[in-house]
Amino acid sequence: MLPKAHRIVKRADFDTLFQFGRVRNDALVRIVYKSGEGRAAVVAAKSLGSIARRNAIRRRWRDALGKLGAEPLDKLDMVIVLKPGAESLRGDKIEKFLLEVLEGMKA
Repeated sequence: MLPKAHRIVKRADFDTLFQFGRVRNDALVRIVYKSGEGRAAVVAAKSLGSIARRNAIRRRWRDALGKLGAEPLDKLDMVIVLKPGAESLRGDKIEKFLLEVLEGMKA
């Protein structure tokens, strides 16, 4: 699980990221990021289903982020917006997908 100290929770932080951050679009996610403290948030689009379903999907993705450790978030604050189709990934597949996307952001 992504530790609470590494999560973005304040609305002001979300607003700053969406206003000044860079965007990377992928088939399953949209990542908004900028330099920061190494924090992350996972947001699920309403099109993914009911609130209970979205919460379960978000938990799964936050857990995968936590397993990656602090290195991929290295000095980046980011919001990962899950698109339809992201709910189909589970476990190691989420981790591999995130590593590929995050490595692509560094290049």
